Amino acid sequence: MEDATGGENFVQVPHWVMDYLMTANLNMTQFRIVQVVIRNTFGFHRTWNQFSLTFLSEKTDCHKRQVTRELGKLIDSKVLVERYDEGKRVLRINPKLKSEGSNTSPHTESGSDSLDTTRGDSLDTRGSDSLDTHIKKEIKEKKDKEKYYIDFPIDDHVFLKIYNSEFKRALKKKHPKITEQQLLHIIHHMELLEEWEITIEEFQQQVRDHFETLPKNNNGSILAFIPSFMRHFEVPYTGFDK
Repeated sequence: MEDATGGENFVQVPHWVMDYLMTANLNMTQFRIVQVVIRNTFGFHRTWNQFSLTFLSEKTDCHKRQVTRELGKLIDSKVLVERYDEGKRVLRINPKLKSEGSNTSPHTESGSDSLDTTRGDSLDTRGSDSLDTHIKKEIKEKKDKEKYYIDFPIDDHVFLKIYNSEFKRALKKKHPKITEQQLLHIIHHMELLEEWEITIEEFQQQVRDHFETLPKNNNGSILAFIPSFMRHFEVPYTGFDK
């Protein structure tokens, strides 16, 4: 009998995961994210692995804001399980899907997905594809206006890791959760600081000074810190469109 693998590397996926995917109520972005998690957990004989928004965006060919929203839905609906190890986001397929079965799998509101990709949809959705009608319906539907809150993503930029470290040192707690729109605002200004050649040392010192003079009624969110920091280094601040 011919070797089904053909000598190629392959991913050993448990039957319960495949059974779930056969009838899973996932939109196309969510399906891509789940496939990336499968490839980088089971594909490396692991149950957990580290996933940054940048990595997920690159692998799914979807914009970060799309990934942020749909990843939040997958976690909220318990398709994926999230935790943080030393400030790094790690994910796994929820093992409870095995006992729940595909007929009672979590609902992830697939209709809200508009498949916002960075370089176009890489999935082959020609007329012969049974998903074609479903995809067209999804694209036509209105974007979901609901805000999804995520943990402060310290693995997405070194400045965020520094801010989080100083935040925990000064306030003895975790940074408040943020929305996907706030994340885009934060990342934009962190990248802008890099363009103006603000060093890690300069950033860290300014953050420390910030927390030393932080009013008691201030929760320490980086959102309030960004404008003052930009003014201090005379870097243009573009504001935040709520």
